[in-house]
Amino acid sequence: WLDEKLTGIFRGELVVIGGESGTGKTTFATNIIYKNAEKRKCYIFALEDRLNHYGAKLLYFKINSYRKEKNQKFYTWNQFIRNEIKDKEYLELHHKAREELKNDNIEFYAAEDTMTVEKLEAVIEKKVAEGVELFLIDHLHYFDLSRGDSTKEAYVEKVMITIKTIQNRTGARILLIVHYRKLN
Repeated sequence: WLDEKLTGIFRGELVVIGGESGTGKTTFATNIIYKNAEKRKCYIFALEDRLNHYGAKLLYFKINSYRKEKNQKFYTWNQFIRNEIKDKEYLELHHKAREELKNDNIEFYAAEDTMTVEKLEAVIEKKVAEGVELFLIDHLHYFDLSRGDSTKEAYVEKVMITIKTIQNRTGARILLIVHYRKLN
């Protein structure tokens, strides 16, 4: 997905991105989404973070990417989230990052309660019909994994089978983030 040469290879695939906490799974997947959103509609199920926090993370990483280009020290997350950065360069970088991150090809799911595979299926089918090509589901363990008489393992298997079935039926490209420790 990162350039035109790779686009055809991943058409209609389910890609699982897994790892432990803090390994950059969401950052990696979000970068894929933003690169693809230059040419196609994308949809993010931000299940781990509230949307305002997800947006804050995107802004934080974008601002620090500019500082990295200049070999400057990164602003700390605590300074950023507490709005304690007061230098003039920060205000310029903040404005530049907000403008650059604007993208009408990216839409977010507003999770009001626990995600279920039934809700996911309905949204993906609707969005594919509206022209969305790439989906990010961030993280698998935020689905309702304590349903009925099913074991956690059986329900995870059901979710994975359902996601793959949705992908096969719709042709959607789906990135699924899995936090290994929280799923055991």
